Amino acid sequence: MNISRRQLLATSLATVGLMPAGHAAAVDIEAIEVVADGFAEAQNFNGVIAIAIAGRPILMKAYGVSDVRDRSPANAASTYAIGSISKWFTAAMVLRLVEAGLLRLDTPLSTLLPGFPASSGATVTLAHLLSNTSGLPDLLMPAAKANSDLRTSTASAGEMVSRFAPTETKFVPGSDFDYAFMNWVIVRAVIEAETGASFEDLAQSLLFKPMGLRNTGIARRGFEGVPRLVPAFDGQTAAAQLDMSTCYGYGAASGTFYADAADLLTFADQLLSGTHLTPQSKSDLLNVRYLEERYALGGRVRVGAEGPVAWETGSVGGYKSLLTYRLSDRRSVAVLNNTDMSQTVINDFATTIFDLPAP
Repeated sequence: MNISRRQLLATSLATVGLMPAGHAAAVDIEAIEVVADGFAEAQNFNGVIAIAIAGRPILMKAYGVSDVRDRSPANAASTYAIGSISKWFTAAMVLRLVEAGLLRLDTPLSTLLPGFPASSGATVTLAHLLSNTSGLPDLLMPAAKANSDLRTSTASAGEMVSRFAPTETKFVPGSDFDYAFMNWVIVRAVIEAETGASFEDLAQSLLFKPMGLRNTGIARRGFEGVPRLVPAFDGQTAAAQLDMSTCYGYGAASGTFYADAADLLTFADQLLSGTHLTPQSKSDLLNVRYLEERYALGGRVRVGAEGPVAWETGSVGGYKSLLTYRLSDRRSVAVLNNTDMSQTVINDFATTIFDLPAP
């Protein structure tokens, strides 16, 4: 059965007796759980839902199964591939390097990578790449889809950029939006070229270790073998097929991170309300660069009645994920699923959580 966001909200308010919106009523933790449980039951949800308010986790719950084949129960401590939520991590790494004086958001690509064609790279900046507004045509992804050797290649990001760098842009950088995989391969190449360190090592030293993210990492040669990672499927029944997409190692900046729900809540709160980034970096991170898509650096920023909500989704094969964060009350929602659930349905659930009255 399907249940709408309006129905979920009405059910939760009736169940715990909250006052209507606009009154000075504090949300009951039970209201959050009623919404989450109702959503999970209605959608036959498999995975983990985690919610925090004021930076404090108030719900961390596993639903359904972790493996549709043997029906083993889901576990809140499991890790999942998080797809494009990886882009937020990458943007945070870049901003840390900007703070250290090693990078600038407005430096032309042809300066950052001297071998990059000046005909296209002279007008593209790091900010354009991180906001998917570079205008650089993605010559790599179509080639990788057609050639399995490229999908499993151990070539570096720099090598891939040298091979597939376009010589011209298809629109003026900053004037349009194109959610291109190649943007992020180039970002990784820039990071490694400018620091002399590997992307994975920098993620560990700049983010994972100082933030205390113990169960977050980057898959290098495929998602199999990642600690405590649940398998992903193309459906919810025992007849579903394994759906764990090829892991493009050189594309880690775009989407090969994995994490558990607790780490995602920690990451969002430390990144946007902690001292991990300077106020200027936080402003840069949330500055919408392309209004029609509400896209900032590495993620979107939605406009809500209670203020902006940082918002990013992730999709890798059967893994579907969401991480959102509202600055006004530090309310965050993390959803991790491994049975190819509709991203729209997940988004509607998160919106319902933000509709609940503030504490």
